[in-house]
Amino acid sequence: MSDTSSTPSPFEAAYPFVLWIFLGVGFVSFVSLFFIQAPYGKHSEGSGKGWGPKFSGKFGFMIQETPAVFLPPIYYYLSDRRQAQLILLIIWEIHYIQRTFISTILQPTNNKNTSFSIMIFALIFQFANTYLVFFGICFRDKELFDINMFKDPFVILGFIIFFCAYVGNIISDTILRRLRKPGDTNYYIPHGFLFEFISAPNYFCEMLEWFGYMIGTKFHVGTIAFFVWTIYSLFPRALGHHQWYKKKFGSEYPSNRKAIIPFIL
Repeated sequence: MSDTSSTPSPFEAAYPFVLWIFLGVGFVSFVSLFFIQAPYGKHSEGSGKGWGPKFSGKFGFMIQETPAVFLPPIYYYLSDRRQAQLILLIIWEIHYIQRTFISTILQPTNNKNTSFSIMIFALIFQFANTYLVFFGICFRDKELFDINMFKDPFVILGFIIFFCAYVGNIISDTILRRLRKPGDTNYYIPHGFLFEFISAPNYFCEMLEWFGYMIGTKFHVGTIAFFVWTIYSLFPRALGHHQWYKKKFGSEYPSNRKAIIPFIL
């Protein structure tokens, strides 16, 4: 995959094409999700016809996120293994190992399912996303990254944002997880931390994480695309969560709580 001649490798030649397809599909998904909620999690009830067979949501989520754990180290291993790329890889893995395995395993077992097509779409997304980010960082644009970049205050700020949001994401997931005991399939109103201000702080923190990572990677095109896609997928879903909570709990739900951006929306 390395660039040893003036002729671009197939991996490099495909990069602009994959980038624009990735962003185009993301925009279509963004618009669609304002009208159709993807049938997983709390939105799986009474929906999902035409989305294919259903199976364990925990199993499906772990499978669909696995490429984000295992593909970036392969890109790094096949590259010339620079220190800067290793640090960026480690930061990435800190998020995805926790998200894919630790958080999923800790999640109480319930009867919530996911659809086969949702898992396939997510797998395709992760293959494309890891290619855009780590082929870009380790091969196509490797000269943009060196160990001295971590002395840049702007890069440092980006990763401070990333890690603060990472902790916020874990806190939010922990609050949601503790609402239920094993086997309990009921829904409850979450309280505490950012839940006092918004309905989806886990999504808010996820968006902040990848905003910080984008800054920390000096606005590399691959991480810009990933941040944009994160907004495309999570922003409308957060609005859907907010409406679902209000419909489910009515006047019991805090009227001052926003959907995704504290005090604003």
